[in-house]
Amino acid sequence: MNTPELRSSLVKWLSSENYTYAVTLKPNNPRIEVTDYYLRRNLNRFHRDLDRQLLGTRFCDERNGLRRTRVFAVLEGLPFNGHIHGAVRIAPELRERFEMIVSPGNRRNPWVKSVPGGTIHVDTITTADGWFEYATKRFATRDFSDNVILLP
Repeated sequence: MNTPELRSSLVKWLSSENYTYAVTLKPNNPRIEVTDYYLRRNLNRFHRDLDRQLLGTRFCDERNGLRRTRVFAVLEGLPFNGHIHGAVRIAPELRERFEMIVSPGNRRNPWVKSVPGGTIHVDTITTADGWFEYATKRFATRDFSDNVILLP
């Protein structure tokens, strides 16, 4: 399968997965070398801390399986301006709490808390195809599938 077909299939599949919020996660610290490892580690930490705030300390319990946050992420801009474009799927009963957690100025925001100087931008996904087309834009000319992360 060539790269445009792969991208088209990925966008179609992602659009059908009911992701609820588009996120952009940026480190914004010129003193830190933003590597693939750095972004992956902090994305995992963000995901863990977000689920902990949404579901409590036993967020990994089997009873929370369907309520756990699902994350799709694409690492972009490496090595000079590394950041993450992604999407999260939040259970309907947790959306209000999620919006409070990631609201501007909340010092308990899991990204801002773990990445000094980091910023997060969150929008409700209204047109999934549009967001996933944008998030996977670098797939149009080359295969960047190594930079795709699905959690958990």
